[in-house]
Amino acid sequence: MKERKMTMDAPWCKMIYWSKMMTRSKVAFIIAILFSTLVTFYVITSFLTKETLIFNDDYKSEFCRNFMPESTSRLLYPFWYSNTSQFIVNFAHPTRNSSQLHPWKTNERRKIFLMETSGKSYLNARQACAVESAARQNKDTQIIVYFISSNLDLNNEEILALVDIPNVSFQYLNLNEYFNCSPLHSWYIKGDWIRSSYRISHMSDALRFLTLWKFGGMYLDLDVVVIKPMDGLRNFAGKESEIVVAPGVMAFDRGHDFLIECLKEFSNTYSGSDWGWNGPQLITRVLKRVCGGIANLDEVSRDKCGGVTVLPSTAFYALQWKEWKDFFSATKMGKVMKRIKNSYLIHVWNKHSSDTPVKIGSGQPIMANKKIAFSIVIVFAIVGMFYTLIPIVSKEPTDFYYHSEFCTNHSPDSATVSFDTLFFQNLSHPTIFTLHNLSSNTNTSTVASMESATKVPKKIFLMETSGKDFLNARQACAVESAAIQNPDMQVIIYFTSPSLNVNMPELLTLAEIPNISFQYLNLEKYFNCSPLFTWFRKDDWKKSPYKISHMSDALRFLTLWKFGGIYLDLDVVVIKSLAELRNCAGKESKIIVAPGVMAFDQGHKFLNDCLVEFSNTYSGSAWGWNGPYLITRVLKRVCGDIKSLDTVTRERCIGVTVLPSTAFYAVKWQEWKDFFNVSKTKETMKKLEDSYLIHVWNKHSSKTPVKIGSGQVYEIIAKRHCPSIYALQKKSF
Repeated sequence: MKERKMTMDAPWCKMIYWSKMMTRSKVAFIIAILFSTLVTFYVITSFLTKETLIFNDDYKSEFCRNFMPESTSRLLYPFWYSNTSQFIVNFAHPTRNSSQLHPWKTNERRKIFLMETSGKSYLNARQACAVESAARQNKDTQIIVYFISSNLDLNNEEILALVDIPNVSFQYLNLNEYFNCSPLHSWYIKGDWIRSSYRISHMSDALRFLTLWKFGGMYLDLDVVVIKPMDGLRNFAGKESEIVVAPGVMAFDRGHDFLIECLKEFSNTYSGSDWGWNGPQLITRVLKRVCGGIANLDEVSRDKCGGVTVLPSTAFYALQWKEWKDFFSATKMGKVMKRIKNSYLIHVWNKHSSDTPVKIGSGQPIMANKKIAFSIVIVFAIVGMFYTLIPIVSKEPTDFYYHSEFCTNHSPDSATVSFDTLFFQNLSHPTIFTLHNLSSNTNTSTVASMESATKVPKKIFLMETSGKDFLNARQACAVESAAIQNPDMQVIIYFTSPSLNVNMPELLTLAEIPNISFQYLNLEKYFNCSPLFTWFRKDDWKKSPYKISHMSDALRFLTLWKFGGIYLDLDVVVIKSLAELRNCAGKESKIIVAPGVMAFDQGHKFLNDCLVEFSNTYSGSAWGWNGPYLITRVLKRVCGDIKSLDTVTRERCIGVTVLPSTAFYAVKWQEWKDFFNVSKTKETMKKLEDSYLIHVWNKHSSKTPVKIGSGQVYEIIAKRHCPSIYALQKKSF
């Protein structure tokens, strides 16, 4: 021990010892600092987020990046009704791309937003007047009306009258999704606004700021009438009085800094007890602050206030709220007309005036003349200016709300904007899987003309509805054969699985064929605003032992109704071109028409009838009730309740033809084994001489192998008509 002590006392040992001790102390010190920092951060953030609801920047996180105005990574269109978001769901989330960062500086169509936030499913006459006048005075601008009601009242004459104005669209606003990942997310989920006696007004206040921040454009209250174009206005609001700026009319670039400040102020200072605190008072105090703490609104200038302008009260509020009765007084006509001479619109202060009638022919400064018939014309005459709607063409009666403008772009009758990217999203491997956008453009209740049909390239649809993320060899053979025999057609395969197994050689092989594409089918969005929406949401089909088959039945009718084209089952091999097929199905037997192969024009009335029948008579207990039996009974009915399929003619049956069984089902299901029996090869090949394809009845034959080089009918035809897929197989498939 003595020797060791003497060694430790050596000078060089002391240096090593203290050096080690200091290193350990530093590490401990650093760990202590990090730990205390984390604890402090946790305490502060917990306090801020849970106690004070101070505005935070969570919406800037990676999780929420795609919901910010500046995001360029994702395109998500709201379905315009004339479009159902991830944000406007069932109406979904609006466009996000770089060209929209400054929509007023690009060629993108401008937008004017109006909002019905009370939960009503209709517009009253005055609200409809606001919409119509905005559309008439701003014909190159999209007029978008938001509803927080998920349905529209199709008996509402005003809604019906607005439908035919080409630049008017209605959109459902799913509040949960709209506020998610936004600067007002914390405010919304905290729910204080729900307990406010002014919750409708306050929700409207929140939505107007948030919407302009999200998309840019102009916001208008629903108690206005626009009397001149507003296309020169940008980054502004208007004075309501000498001391208050009002948010009843605003226009801002998308993501404008001023809107960010308003949203912060809204979240941090919200009060449910004061009607105007979160609206006019909010925009006024934020404006004064961003302008450098000015005391007077006359000091506002674009240079001083971050590019924001405040227009004089004559622009939008020429009559103050205390003077609202002047709009309804014939004796004040001259005075009012003079005061609104330089106005863009009149604001009639609905909070005060809603119970005061506008009398037809009264000579009031605001008056309405309304004529009601099956076709409706609403005429509002404001300051001698008439906005007249074209009478609505009578539509075929139906209980389905998909006929409304609310759902236009989920039915085939709209060509305004295509939002099918909502339904079909690129699959996970971008170098392999392509996405073709499917547009829609004919009337739901009419048979498309021969001329228009010939201008649209035909599409062939096949569907994997079991949820699998791959195709087996036989299914892939069906796809390849369809593509090879129809090189000028798009061959589209729908998957209900959101991802594909990119290790499957069949998929990789098919991806090399230029006219083949794979598409993911989001069922919730695909059925939304369609004739089968109620059926889908009711969920009875999920309880059926045949749910996969029945989903396939539903999708084939719905897809051809939406887009037109040809549908094929996945248990076929195409052996000749299908180009000449149009508005037809095929006999499976003398008494049954089968939907395994169909070709129809987009929106064909026969398909509409099939969809109505499907929804009204669906049965989960019978395998064929919603497929072959359905198409057979609908066909007999539209043909005039015929008894025999032999009497079907195009003239009698609204343009539908039934091809003989030799076309698609030359080998009956009871004879399916003949495709695999070498001794039947010659006989079976003779049966197929007039066929477009073979149908191998997968329900029965799926477990019977096709042996390479065997001489089976299936093997011979596969080798000839799907050579690439055939070449991948080793012994059997």
